[in-house]
Amino acid sequence: MGYYVKRFWDLPKGSSRPVRPGDIPEGIYDTYVPHEIANLDVLIDSETAKKLSSAEASLAKFRTMRSTDNISAAEWLMRRAESAASSMIEGLHTYPREVTRTEVKFRSKPSNEDSKAMELVRNIIAFDQALDRDPSVDITLDDLLDTQATIKGPMYLYSGILRPAQNWIGGFGGMPLFATFVPPPPSFIRRLMDDLITRVNNPIGPPLVEIALVHAQFETVHPFGDGNGRTGRALMQMMLRKSEQVTNGTLPISVPLAFDRDRYIAALTKSHFVGDPGDPARSHCYRDIIQLVADAVVGATQYAERLLEMIELLVNYWRSLATSAGLKHSSAPFRLIELLPRWPAFDISQVAELLEVSEQTARYSAETLERIGVLVQSVSNDKHRIYEADALMNTYRDMVNFSTGQSEVVDPTVPGTTPYSLRTDTVTIYTPISNPGTADACGYVGPRTKRECIRRIGHPGAHRYPPAAASRSDEAASSDAA
Repeated sequence: MGYYVKRFWDLPKGSSRPVRPGDIPEGIYDTYVPHEIANLDVLIDSETAKKLSSAEASLAKFRTMRSTDNISAAEWLMRRAESAASSMIEGLHTYPREVTRTEVKFRSKPSNEDSKAMELVRNIIAFDQALDRDPSVDITLDDLLDTQATIKGPMYLYSGILRPAQNWIGGFGGMPLFATFVPPPPSFIRRLMDDLITRVNNPIGPPLVEIALVHAQFETVHPFGDGNGRTGRALMQMMLRKSEQVTNGTLPISVPLAFDRDRYIAALTKSHFVGDPGDPARSHCYRDIIQLVADAVVGATQYAERLLEMIELLVNYWRSLATSAGLKHSSAPFRLIELLPRWPAFDISQVAELLEVSEQTARYSAETLERIGVLVQSVSNDKHRIYEADALMNTYRDMVNFSTGQSEVVDPTVPGTTPYSLRTDTVTIYTPISNPGTADACGYVGPRTKRECIRRIGHPGAHRYPPAAASRSDEAASSDAA
């Protein structure tokens, strides 16, 4: 689906230009220019059709999986799962607690900070904007420019504009001569993006086929200087909403893509077909990316379902702690518990706003939940104190590690339970396994020590384990000596 255009890399100037007579062969390289897709009718084979059918069934299940209240309760975590996985595909590792604290501070006092944590926060904000836009309104190029500008921030030179220079993927030496892939030259970008936006708003095939086709084209065009992958996956979310495939909540489709990153890159690469626009083989080059998107939808639905189950268990546990402490359901601390899945990290001013109470009542509420083991204070100084729902933040951390296969056993999100990994065909998901402990002990089972943490439920900081038990032979020897 496209053709190659030769370009010359001017080493002294560090820039690309058209090839001229007399240019040395060592400075000439190929850029790939895809054909337009606005009128492309993609043919689907039987195997792909089966995968699409399974994905459509999963989407139908997701739309009716839980009540609106439960979906919205998990939305904070769902969106951060999606954002974190999308960043990890680009090699940006997420440190959830640091990112969350940066986000809390930013939402209290916006700044142009240019740290790694802030870049990850900007990605969260960009996904929020993509998911919260009116799905009945056509998606425009300006929407994508705004998304990229949010991701990269105002300090980036090419923020919010189509790239004016050549970019490339992979390779070495800081030049496109040795790159893995070189997208179209800048002069082709506007035409290709206008064509892409036309296809987005005038779909021809089934919704998931459209999403796969547009995503492959977007990543091939690579229209921005940086932030293309994250912007492209934000566009997938916009299209899921616009096509009404997802009407309630966020489907964390980037999580399976992050887990199968190699397959994802290979599928995008395979879409670079060279030939006539009308060649029937052009449809075949999209087969892998369509199947991958279908599988990712199934995996994301399973992932979301487990996440909802875990949050329901966790909120019920918090309620039991509050009830045991004698808190009334109508009290401010109890009402704060109900809001924690939607806002698990905050400062006192944000609590006051959420509960619509005075800062004094907000402080009392946060300190009460800290005392009974629901919250921990992550930062404590005269200027800024941040409270976190520790177990939910642990879930966020483990979810991030899990989405890229970096962790085999997940920390408990519910005291008294141990979630273990369950690998499906498309994604690793969570299953809480009952493991009742004492009423007050944390009960976390260390992956290396295989012993339970003896600290109090909801404790801050690291887990603490009892000394290793003596072996059977040592115990027998001690008994005999006695």
